[in-house]
Order: sequence, then structure tokens, then C-alpha cells
Amino acid sequence: MTSFQKFARGYRNFAVHFLNTALLCAMAAGVYFLVMHLRQGKRVEDPMTKYGVTQLLQGYPGRSSNEIAVLINEAYDRPLIYEPFTHFRELPATGRFVNVTPAGFRVIEDQGPWPLDSQNFNVFVFGGSTTFGYGVADGETIPSALQRELRASLKRVCVYNFGRGFYYSSQERILFSNLLAAGIVPDVAVFIDGLNDFYRPLDAPQYSSQFMGMINQSLRERKGLETATAMELVSYQPRPEPGTEEEKARRICERYLRNKGIIGGMAGARGVKTVFVWQPVPTYKFDLKFHPFSQSTSFAEHLFAGTGHRQMAQIRQTNAGAAEVLWLADMQENAREQLYVDAVHYTAKMCGRIGVEIARFMREQSMIPQR
Repeated sequence: MTSFQKFARGYRNFAVHFLNTALLCAMAAGVYFLVMHLRQGKRVEDPMTKYGVTQLLQGYPGRSSNEIAVLINEAYDRPLIYEPFTHFRELPATGRFVNVTPAGFRVIEDQGPWPLDSQNFNVFVFGGSTTFGYGVADGETIPSALQRELRASLKRVCVYNFGRGFYYSSQERILFSNLLAAGIVPDVAVFIDGLNDFYRPLDAPQYSSQFMGMINQSLRERKGLETATAMELVSYQPRPEPGTEEEKARRICERYLRNKGIIGGMAGARGVKTVFVWQPVPTYKFDLKFHPFSQSTSFAEHLFAGTGHRQMAQIRQTNAGAAEVLWLADMQENAREQLYVDAVHYTAKMCGRIGVEIARFMREQSMIPQR
């Protein structure tokens, strides 16, 4: 082998190594970009900043303004972290009012053991931030209320709160399948939906554009865009869905029902009973005179969920899968009191009422074993 051939081989090996290193650095930068975005940025504007403590007091009877401030900071101003397949999860946390375990569920009052004890009757509850319980303490969430109510019938019931901010039926389906695949199988799985699906019309989770930006980092080398940022490499401007608001809402309802069917199939294969709940939203059958936050400039974004509820109410008339969903959308129709601590998240009292209704349904369906 000539000296030139040796030089050429060495140079080629060096170039390949250098290029691989550069690509790895670009991907690492993308991961860092994504993690820092999720860790540092507020997920939503917290109600204390948006509305002020005076307006919030009515939704927290018995709590001081200092307690409200601590609770809201712990509930709203926490970062999310990456999780495979679902995109992200709640960050483990230890606080005065909000505690999240490394296993991915929020602690409730008298929390059951983890790993699961098969001698207990284990219930998993899935949903978005209203299920997680933004704005209320650990012991005031829907899953916590559900456990208190069920334990009146069976002391060994243990409920686990897998509600997560921004989650909707597609992410819940994936999370549930991941738990089953890991051998973590409850006796009953409860899915609370009807709000967040209508914020995800294209079936793409929150922060999808940031993930796309991270993956597209390698375009810097392949396209010669050395000065472009990650977000400049992606054009996440999907075309508007065709049709009227009612047609768009109906498609989302149909997607939800497909997810419901898939979840039911997985659950049935593992012997898990399921409860599907259609939750109340402030823009459907609720007198907004009792909603102190309905006059905010951003409240209009929640109107579409009301349209979706009207479509689902129609679908229930002819669709058997929709008809078997526990319909709680009407439960606030005659309410004459404040039920929300911000635009869409429930007061502790409302969480308690929803928990009671789910427990009642489970008893009616003979899901709770005899003592």
C-alpha cells in the first residue's frame, strides 16, 4: 500500500468519524433544546398571573391566599419531561399540595402501594389535566374522591391517578398499552375525556413541532443550512381541516370512539374492565354567570369543546359505543355555583361530585367485587 493510499484511508476514517460525531452533537443539541424547552417554559399561564388572587379566592373556600399561591405554583408551574411513545409525562415532584411519583402517577389521599399488590382491587384513572387535578390538592382530585367513595364498598380498593397535563384519548391509549406491555395490569381502567381531544384536531400531541425540530437537526448537514435553527428547519403549519365547526367536531368524536374501541380490545385481552367517562366542560350546559373566568380574552378557545359535546350527544342516539360511555356532560346543567378554579379546571367540590358519579356507575355495572 502506497503512502498516498494510507493517507487516503486514514483521511476517510477520520472524515467518517468526524461526520458521525457532528451528527451526534447535532442530535444532542436537539435533545437539549427540547428538554430545556419543556423544563423551563411554563406549560400554561397560571391563574394567579392571569386572574389575580382576589378573583381566585371564591373557588378555594377555606384556603388562605398564601395557600392558594403555593398550590397554584406547584400545580401549574412545573416542567414536563420526555417519555418514549407518549412524548412527555409529568415530572416527579414532592410538594405541599402536589406530589408525583417516579412511576408516573400523582399521589392521592391514602395512596396504595407501588408496585401493585395483586391482593388489592386496583383502579387506574387516565385523562388530562382535569384528571391530574390542576388547581386542587392531592386529596381533592377526581381519583382521590373515587377511592374514598369506592372504599365505602370495598376497603382494599386502591386508585392510581395517571392523569397528565395535555393528554387526550390517543396518548391515553398509548400510555395504557405501555403499562400493559410492562406487565402492570389493573382490575379496572377509567378514562376521562371530552375536553383535550378538541384541542388536538390533527391527532398530534402538544409540543409536536418541538419534536419535529429536534429530529430535523440533521438537515443542517444534508441541506447546507448551517446557520438555521432547529425550528426554522420545520414548517409546522398544517392545513386547516375542511368543513364546518360541527363537521370537524364530529370527526374528533369519531376518532375518540375509535380509540375507545382499541382500548377496550386491549383491556379485554388482559381481563381489565373499563369505564369511559365523558366529562363536563364549561361551554356545554353550564350557566356562565357562575363562571368568573368566562370573560377572559382567551376563553373563546374553549368554545369548540362545547360544539364537540353537542355532536357527541347526537352520536349517542345511534352509536352503541358512544351510548355506553358514562355521560357526565349534563351534571352541571342546573348548578348555580362556581365549579371551576380557572377556565376549565374543576374545584375540589366538582372533582368530588365527578368521583361519586364514577363510583356509582361502577357499582351499577357490578365492577366492584363482594367484600
